[in-house]
Amino acid sequence: MGDRSPSAKNGRAGERPLNVQVAVRCRPPNAKERLEPHFNIVQCDENAGQVTTPGTCGVVRKAAAATGEKTYSFDYVFGPTSTQKQVYDTVCSRAVDEVLEGFNCTIFAYGPTGTGKTHTMEGGKDEKNSNQGDERHSGLIPRSVKQIFTRLRRSNQENSVRVSHLELYNEHITDLLSFSDEAEKLRIYDDDKTGTFVMGLAGALLPFHNLWSYPIC
Repeated sequence: MGDRSPSAKNGRAGERPLNVQVAVRCRPPNAKERLEPHFNIVQCDENAGQVTTPGTCGVVRKAAAATGEKTYSFDYVFGPTSTQKQVYDTVCSRAVDEVLEGFNCTIFAYGPTGTGKTHTMEGGKDEKNSNQGDERHSGLIPRSVKQIFTRLRRSNQENSVRVSHLELYNEHITDLLSFSDEAEKLRIYDDDKTGTFVMGLAGALLPFHNLWSYPIC
């Protein structure tokens, strides 16, 4: 889910404890799957933070030998009926606040193709009205940007926002904001003062006013 170092708050120099949390989201069947005889086999207990799956190929743990089920515990579990807002408020909102307080936070989605990573991170269109996007379907990325600019507008300080956009694929970094025809070989560095950064990565200075003025439910 993310990590941060609270050493700046507790004042213990040299200590960089990590706070890593894992959230699991089980998506509902999509429109195509609902037309076919598909059904969910995963049971989600959001209150207990547990996911229960049936045994695979007859290989089960001894504790679950009677039923063939396996139960896994996570920090957060979101079932098929969970909303984008529910996921954001639980997983992302606090991390965005901590970024604005000076902490380094990371949130990423991991899973096989078709598990809903793009929908969770970016969002999607309303299946009932595919020609118009529904703000209720906005993912973590647009919601976090909205929260950042909302917080900055409410502050009495002068702020500037610079954005970089990169793709990391097969250990190769691509600068998605670069207009150069020649692909520059970019590398990731870790500095004690500035943190992790990519040398030579392009950055765009955004106009602060009139951005993300639409409401997100």
